[in-house]
Amino acid sequence: MLLVLVLCLPVLCLPVTYTSAARDPQVFTTEPGNLYINDVLMKTPDSAQVDGITLFPLRSAFESLGANVLWIEESNEVAIEYLGEFYLLAVLHYDGDADYPTQYFSIKNVNTNAPINLTSMTPTGGGQIINNRIFLYQEGATLLLHALDCTIEFENESRTIRINQISTESSSPSSTNSSRPH
Repeated sequence: MLLVLVLCLPVLCLPVTYTSAARDPQVFTTEPGNLYINDVLMKTPDSAQVDGITLFPLRSAFESLGANVLWIEESNEVAIEYLGEFYLLAVLHYDGDADYPTQYFSIKNVNTNAPINLTSMTPTGGGQIINNRIFLYQEGATLLLHALDCTIEFENESRTIRINQISTESSSPSSTNSSRPH
């Protein structure tokens, strides 16, 4: 037993190095997709996928839910009024790997000043700005909509997003035109 320990000890003390495999650049597509709100197909110009994963179109989805959405250029934020509550989404730029140009976002309820986590670990979540539109990754969109009493399902093959409101209240849709991300 002592002989085995003496022979194995030098192996256990060797340094361990990790190497990462080369990554391919992300593949973006913006073909038409489907957005269902409470099982009703909504007309939306926004649809995007990254590496075959459907992204959440922030403005189109919230306006389809009846929210008012406004881009605030001075502060690089998106104001959302949904069911009498006000939310502020901040665009936090990230100068990371050029092949993976993820941008990070944070959102908080302005009424309570409480952040809404967009990942399981932190309040910030990833996404992309594509054609001046904000798209959140699926994890952030799911956590955000669950915090707003909605369910969400993604069907990547058909580029479909299904959102169902748990709350029975609704507000009237409104659109604000802007050439900035929203």
